[in-house]
Amino acid sequence: MDRERDGDERIQPSNFDLVVLGTGLGQALVAAAAAKNGKQVLHLDREKEYGGHWRSMTARGLHQWVQKVQERLAKGKEDKADVQEAEWDVYSDAEIVGEEMDLTDREDKDYCIDLAAPKLAYCEGELVRTLIDSGTCKYVEFKPLEGSYLWTRSKFMRIPASRAEVFRDKTLPLVQKRMLMRYLQDAMAENGSQASEPRPEVDNQMFVNHLEDRGMPEELQDLLVYGVAQLTKNERDAPSTTVREAMVRVQQYVASIGKFGQGQGAFLLTYYGNGDLPQAFCRTAAVKGATYILSEAVSEILFKDGEGTKKQCAGIQLESGQILGCKQLVGSSAALCKQSSNDQVVSRCVCILDGSCVRGESQALFIFPPGSVPEHKSRAARALQVGSTCQVCPRGKYLLYLTIENTKEESSARDDLEPFLNLLSQASFNTIESDPLMRPKILIAAYYKENVPDTKSSTLPAENAACVSPPDATIDFGTVVKEARGLFQRLYPDEEFFVPEIADISAPEDDIEGHILEQIMEDIHAQKDAK
Repeated sequence: MDRERDGDERIQPSNFDLVVLGTGLGQALVAAAAAKNGKQVLHLDREKEYGGHWRSMTARGLHQWVQKVQERLAKGKEDKADVQEAEWDVYSDAEIVGEEMDLTDREDKDYCIDLAAPKLAYCEGELVRTLIDSGTCKYVEFKPLEGSYLWTRSKFMRIPASRAEVFRDKTLPLVQKRMLMRYLQDAMAENGSQASEPRPEVDNQMFVNHLEDRGMPEELQDLLVYGVAQLTKNERDAPSTTVREAMVRVQQYVASIGKFGQGQGAFLLTYYGNGDLPQAFCRTAAVKGATYILSEAVSEILFKDGEGTKKQCAGIQLESGQILGCKQLVGSSAALCKQSSNDQVVSRCVCILDGSCVRGESQALFIFPPGSVPEHKSRAARALQVGSTCQVCPRGKYLLYLTIENTKEESSARDDLEPFLNLLSQASFNTIESDPLMRPKILIAAYYKENVPDTKSSTLPAENAACVSPPDATIDFGTVVKEARGLFQRLYPDEEFFVPEIADISAPEDDIEGHILEQIMEDIHAQKDAK
């Protein structure tokens, strides 16, 4: 898909409808949509791997990446060799705790460590629908999340993924089980209603107050607020989410449960890491005629005067000196936009473990409501464990990702996340007590901060340019898909983002949802056989 160029070989043609800088997921989505709509697309990346802020790396690659972030910080933001180098400026405070593992080349390549994690796909969500509409799901594989857990003061409580799981749970009293099921059933019934009547007195009420009014105890409120609706702010001390806003999230969660198999939860994980997603959309674009070139830096963006005081992007100049014209330009907000002061700062951590945090489970999500540790009372934290069955690490090893929105400028990523890591390593799950001898050891832990600019208040370099945000703190891919759709529709208001090809969807061999279901059922049967 990429091409090597030697000497004075020039890129042909020299004019494109769209030039895209960087191969992150947002850029890849826009490039694929443009290529499928017949646009002539040139997609460049200064790096030799796909993915940008969404890349996956080996274990050695993680050490090299941390070292490069540290070198970039020492170098200074103003000193940049090319346009795209500024993409590194979203990262700071990077450090690795633990010695580099002694791995052979083959063992090292068994690791696919994500930069943008934890991230999961709702079974009935934006990413899955976009994969189906674009046909890109032919290039990716999924695995269902095995379990979700919510921290409840002294232990983890399993978040039910089905009616049967609700009534199997031994920690909830029967009255609370019925209360929970009734609420979820009401949410689903409302979601299926074609014309539900407006309820301003309910819809505009704060979600947590609404749950209190229904007589729900705090433990059940936390389960719905943080485990089902996946909210992150402290809704109890400072309510900020209305019933209308929360119900969109609750209904998506409920609609996703069982979508690809009875008894399966709401979330899917990608095989080979999330870095496989931008590559898949790049492949879709390439099939439709887009040109891909890696290890190609852009030294300058060229402008011309537009109407009034507005500038227009006329093209780019490569490090080789070649000038290429373009009608539209898309790139990372870090590389193209003047940054705003309303940025979100996300603290992230990735660990390599020698065992699973939950006995008998490989893939699991852990949610810590605000106040789970004394250091963080305003935001919820999340952790995601992924094992070798997702082809992201060797057998017997596990990747653990943690994240929380950083609200204290003076605190480091390690200060933010180490308390949750300690809590997780000592935790009990439901009625199963944690055995100190069975607790996994942390082999290495990499901490870093990521700055996510507010693109709505950032200044674009030209009227015909669009900026893509780095990964945010949300658990799913909805934000990046919606942003890419919005950017595409702004650049091409008369075109559809992705139009499903009716012939492909109706043909048995291209039954996309069936293809995803078949993959997941194969995984389920394989797990049962292994047990």
